[in-house]
Amino acid sequence: MADNGVFDVGRREALESQVRRVSMPLAAAARWIKFLAALTIAGAVLSVLASLWSLLFVWLPIWASVLLYMAATRVASACSTGKEAELVEALDRLRLYFLISGVVTLIALVLVVVGMFAGVPLDVGI
Repeated sequence: MADNGVFDVGRREALESQVRRVSMPLAAAARWIKFLAALTIAGAVLSVLASLWSLLFVWLPIWASVLLYMAATRVASACSTGKEAELVEALDRLRLYFLISGVVTLIALVLVVVGMFAGVPLDVGI
């Protein structure tokens, strides 16, 4: 029985060491990630102040920025504690951030293309 407990402790320590190693690059960038999230939120707030119509669309970048900030916090925690659950949650938040960003970018590109074709005059023989 004692050997099993020692094995579990050694295994847990090895896992925590791996989590620290894997999360270290993101943890090193955590300040910049939080800075980017704060800038995006500030830009969204300024956008709302400039026009109330932007309130229809600005909640997406705010939500994405909150996810980004939470991911940075979780990855820093994972790096310091070595807890696998913290790293998994951080990566899941990053996944959702990039999913939202990708969908918003795709919608913006479609709107740009539609806008380009809507602005092209159909009567060429003027």
